[in-house]
Amino acid sequence: MRNWVLRGLMALALCAAWMFSAEAKELPTVVWTRDVYGVDDTDKNIQKEWHLLTDEGKARIAEAITRKLEEQQKQGKLPFKLAEASAEQERNAEIMAESPISIVPIVVTDAAFHWEYKVKEQDLHKYVLASALDIAFCSVDEGGALQMLANIPLHFYTVLPESGALHDMRKLAPEEQQELYTRFTVRMIEQGLDFAKEKRLLRHIEDKAEGIEDTYQVTDVVISSPKAQEVFAGYNGARAAYVKKVVGDMFSSAYARRTGHVVFPSRASGTWNDDAVKGTYSLRLSSMHSGEKVMVLPPPDHPITLDVTGVGKQEIETKKKSYVNGFMGYKVWLAKSFVEGKEEKEATNWTQQEFIRLQSGAINIEDHDVFRMLLIGAAVTLGDQKID
Repeated sequence: MRNWVLRGLMALALCAAWMFSAEAKELPTVVWTRDVYGVDDTDKNIQKEWHLLTDEGKARIAEAITRKLEEQQKQGKLPFKLAEASAEQERNAEIMAESPISIVPIVVTDAAFHWEYKVKEQDLHKYVLASALDIAFCSVDEGGALQMLANIPLHFYTVLPESGALHDMRKLAPEEQQELYTRFTVRMIEQGLDFAKEKRLLRHIEDKAEGIEDTYQVTDVVISSPKAQEVFAGYNGARAAYVKKVVGDMFSSAYARRTGHVVFPSRASGTWNDDAVKGTYSLRLSSMHSGEKVMVLPPPDHPITLDVTGVGKQEIETKKKSYVNGFMGYKVWLAKSFVEGKEEKEATNWTQQEFIRLQSGAINIEDHDVFRMLLIGAAVTLGDQKID
């Protein structure tokens, strides 16, 4: 009889412990104010034609995120409790005091890079459309600055026209580029954003920013290859900096998804200020409703440097050489290394382009346009490499 009593008491104790554990692991409350932030709004070096995010675009991006949240909330799949709040509440910091974690979507890249071809008398136009959106989870410090706790990166690119048809290769008006960017980004959210599958990336959302271990960040994108420096020498400073920005953004997304690490936004993206006294870095953000905000981040535990280590082009030999046309092969090399030297990786990317030998019918294409597209692809490949 005593054994049965003891077993009963043990069962009750285990049940109580389980209930206590379940209560202790209560899901954190996260606020969603339907506000979307941008980094390029605050960067004076970003020319208007490279910046496709509009107020209407921000609203449609916010709507797409809201639909995802509501859908997964009804299914009981969210790894947090969702609390919606008005932008006015966020401005007054009322809701932040009650729930110190907020969803902060940050548009870090919104650009369309233009290629122009001229084949005989026909003008052809292609675009590389790059969209990079960080779904950040942030706390707010006493001064009102945001501190990133976790991040779901959605960074993708596509070639326009997506049909690839010659009759669609026309020059796009700025308004058309903005619409295509917004439509592509909304589709990216609908197809790629799943909070239920991102538990690995969201495991730090209850931590304080200074308590997160093993943070990563692209702190520099450099061009060490003399040949690459020559290729991009024709760019003005702002345009070259924007290429570095997109490479850093695309790598960061792929690397975060591959590793599950907390990856801060690339230092090559946006307007950053450093506070030598506090040992922090701050990124300026502009929002739809809440005005300008600042995100403050500590130095990463693992700073990453990306380096364009080589570019090259060579005519591709064919069995029968044509005196009318030929094919040129292009290749880039992009390397990644941690500052402390623990890991080094390299990725390559290549393509071939047709050219016309006859001067009267030459295809007018700039080498840097091709290499720029290849670097974006190489950045994704490099970030997605398996860790040894």
